[in-house]
Amino acid sequence: ITLNMTSDFATLNLTLFVEGAIYPAYNDTPIAASTSWIEVISSIDSTTLSEGMLNFTVLFENLAEKETVYLLYYVDNDAFGLGVALYTPANGSEISGLVSIDLNVTADVNILNLTVFVDGVIYSSEFVGTGDISVIVDTSTLIEGYDNFTLFFQYDVLATYFAYIMHLVYLVDNDGVPITIDHQSPANQTEVSGVFDLYLEIGSEYEPLEFTLFIDGAIHQYNKSSLGIKSQIVSINTTEVLEGLRTFTLYFYYNVTGEDASATYILVFSVNNHDAPTIVLLAPTEDSTITGLTDLWLNITNTHPNLFLNVTVDGVNTEEFNGTAISGGAFNYTFNSSKYENGHHHIAIITYTGENVSASTEITLVFLDHVRVWISRL
Repeated sequence: ITLNMTSDFATLNLTLFVEGAIYPAYNDTPIAASTSWIEVISSIDSTTLSEGMLNFTVLFENLAEKETVYLLYYVDNDAFGLGVALYTPANGSEISGLVSIDLNVTADVNILNLTVFVDGVIYSSEFVGTGDISVIVDTSTLIEGYDNFTLFFQYDVLATYFAYIMHLVYLVDNDGVPITIDHQSPANQTEVSGVFDLYLEIGSEYEPLEFTLFIDGAIHQYNKSSLGIKSQIVSINTTEVLEGLRTFTLYFYYNVTGEDASATYILVFSVNNHDAPTIVLLAPTEDSTITGLTDLWLNITNTHPNLFLNVTVDGVNTEEFNGTAISGGAFNYTFNSSKYENGHHHIAIITYTGENVSASTEITLVFLDHVRVWISRL
């Protein structure tokens, strides 16, 4: 141990303590001192000391005057000693509920940091001692099936770092069935459209599984397709699916090694690939006077392939537009105002899709017809 020293005295007494005990080679040992010198404390045999992080205290004295230097060193003559032995449960065994993984830890230090990973995701992190310890795991929060447990022990203090990794595999089975299905999103009974991703959590003793998707009882997109387990994303295309509430049945099956296992998972989604139509009356304007054949200039937007138009005068459907199929866009729609008495009339314009989703607008117009003769039909 080399120290850069300064003192007003010519001599000092040096005592070295290791973990509070006097080191025999330096016990009130006289040394020469000056205003500036380098003191080398040599002949420290670390093989006689305990392994691990130790406190070294250097005490300098001259009568009642004292000065202390505190140092911390990691003594390691036989490489860092860290070992872990598993008591229970046995590696590869089946577990359920609250599980205590019982271990015996031996180390050159008293405190270690333990991080537990399950399938690569951090489950817990804590400080543990040595000797017999227990790691508690709530398996109800884990995915069913074979889960990989990684126990990562580490010591990281100042410039000293050591680590030890133990790998374990357990069969998590809380429900007594070989295949368990859950999902994260989208939530059941919510709206979906286009191509959406279904996030699944598949717990299984076997893999891969056969996966078949039924929508309202008919096979859709996936038919005995191979699918892995754990966290899986299934993309579902709804563009060819009928709109409205639809039942999605997910069927999983395994029969490769003679084991016959299956599971069914049912979700209900509202399929909505088409927005409601919109309608804007561009002309005529409110309270305009019209005569004879009159154009209603409408801009109708729509995403559904089937679109229809109703036009009513004072609540009665016109002959021209009564469930009439039309196309979206800005067009003129002509009706004969000569059929009606002169005066103010209320016009309602309704457009609706094949899903019976509608939009409407209204206007009041003044009918003024100089010709009082009209022919309804030949």
